[in-house]
Amino acid sequence: MFRKSTMLVAVLAFALATGTAWAGQKRVAMIVKTENTPFFMDMKIGAQEAAKAMNVDLIFQAPEKETDIEKQSQMVENMVASNVDAIVLSASDTVAQIPAIVRANAKKIPVILVNDTIDEEALADQGGHYDTYIGTDNITGGRIGGEYAAKVFPNGGKVALIAGIPGSPGSIQRLEGFREGIASNPKLQVVAEQTANWERDQAFNVMQNILTSNPDIAVVFTASEYMGMGALEAIIQMNKADQAKVICFDAGEETKQSIRDGGLFAAVGQQPELIGKIAIESAIKAINGETLPKDVPVGVILTTKESLAK
Repeated sequence: MFRKSTMLVAVLAFALATGTAWAGQKRVAMIVKTENTPFFMDMKIGAQEAAKAMNVDLIFQAPEKETDIEKQSQMVENMVASNVDAIVLSASDTVAQIPAIVRANAKKIPVILVNDTIDEEALADQGGHYDTYIGTDNITGGRIGGEYAAKVFPNGGKVALIAGIPGSPGSIQRLEGFREGIASNPKLQVVAEQTANWERDQAFNVMQNILTSNPDIAVVFTASEYMGMGALEAIIQMNKADQAKVICFDAGEETKQSIRDGGLFAAVGQQPELIGKIAIESAIKAINGETLPKDVPVGVILTTKESLAK
């Protein structure tokens, strides 16, 4: 009896250490840009709940920082080499993961993109493809934020934009949408656009620089909530809170509480838990040979002090 128990413990330890799935389970790797943001933490929760419900062995990985593109590339390559049944990927870069995706295609491992897209032309040139994209329509989300700004700031003013990593499709699209949204109010003029690489601390420094050059900024739009919080901290430190209002993309609990307290002005809230859930469901469908739609859009929710009070 003792030897059997010892062997069982050894098997359990091996399974936990190697990520080995039990018989009948499908192994799905979910690799995102970082785990250190409310957005990706919520996405993980949604994915875990779906994986538990569907008896999926979920392997969740992420670099510490979104800027660590090389680390993410290694993670994707490792999952391809370990022959997982499917890969869910939120790519930090539009082209860096293409070789790994092509190798996954060669092994017939479905690839599900979430949150950020890949350079489709470059992917096709290398003979690769992905099975579906699940995520927010970033242009529409940015536009909703811009339209709100155009409405609530009828007298206009100077606008500053803070972007994520240079070249990031999500960041580019969110800012593009915001510009479209404020176009209906010509009194709102963009006078500054800088990048903060999705980092809160960098957004703090960037906002300080922007306010030094443009002390009369009225509206700030950031491509993420972490950068929004960093920008807000700089605005408060420079005694501009009554003048400069921050609208950000994403609406985690810290962001919502800040809006309630009169800190951040508004947020374009995504639905990361739902994205994570749909991603796992789609991975299983792809594993089972089902044809998936090219895009699965997930809507956004405009979060304001008024909406949170309802």
